[in-house]
Amino acid sequence: MVTICLGSPAEEARQALQRANVDLLVLVDEDAETVQPYQVSGTPTTYLIDSQGVIVMSNAGYGTGAESKLRAGIKRALEE
Repeated sequence: MVTICLGSPAEEARQALQRANVDLLVLVDEDAETVQPYQVSGTPTTYLIDSQGVIVMSNAGYGTGAESKLRAGIKRALEE
């Protein structure tokens, strides 16, 4: 799993992950340059990318059902 921190300094992202006790790879985009090319419409935006590098699912924002949508997407990707 990889996450991209948009619009914040690397140190701020590191501290937030440390407070949340999360250990994962974080890319930092302080100028939010990835928003346009990846059509980010809310945060967090989650992308499920298959082994060929194709985006097979995306979900923007928090909300009811986001976790089940991601789980279903992962299950479909693993079945293919």
